[in-house]
Amino acid sequence: MATEIASRYRVSLREVAACCEPTVEAALEFREGRRR
Repeated sequence: MATEIASRYRVSLREVAACCEPTVEAALEFREGRRR
């Protein structure tokens, strides 16, 4: 599902996965690669 969303909206899979983080700060850290 995440792959389909990433493809549909032309964003990276990392961007989609960042949306699943519990806080904005965690999402930004994940997106920037500071968290796995």
